Formats: sequence, structure tokens, C-alpha cells
Amino acid sequence: MLPEAGSPTAMLYKSRCGQCHAPYNPRSMTAAMWEIQVNAMQDRIRRAGLPPLDGADRKAILDYLTRNAGAE
Repeated sequence: MLPEAGSPTAMLYKSRCGQCHAPYNPRSMTAAMWEIQVNAMQDRIRRAGLPPLDGADRKAILDYLTRNAGAE
């Protein structure tokens, strides 16, 4: 189960990132790792033919992931 399940940001993360794969638990990576991963996903999203994350969605998802990130 995702942290903050049912919150708008958790639902945004699940709907956008879940289009291509099961959404990972935010605790599976550190905040720094999530920042790298979200940036890398932008190119993969485009290659999949999906609309890239706009600035607001990218920020909301990255804030959610880093707020709930793992320590190691």
C-alpha cells in the first residue's frame, strides 16, 4: 500500500506512473534517487507516446516521493 493512500498526490502518482508499471513504494528509494528517477522517466514517458508530466504534476509527484522516501 502506498503512503498517504487516497490523497490527491498519491492518486496522481498512481495514475501517471501506473500507466506503464506498478507504482513503486516511495520508501524503496531515497529522495535523491527519486529526483534522478523522475527526470529519467520523462524521456521514457515520451517514448511510450504518453504526454510528459507538466511542471505542476512533476513537482507534486516528486514532492510526494521525496516526502515519503526511504532513508537509505
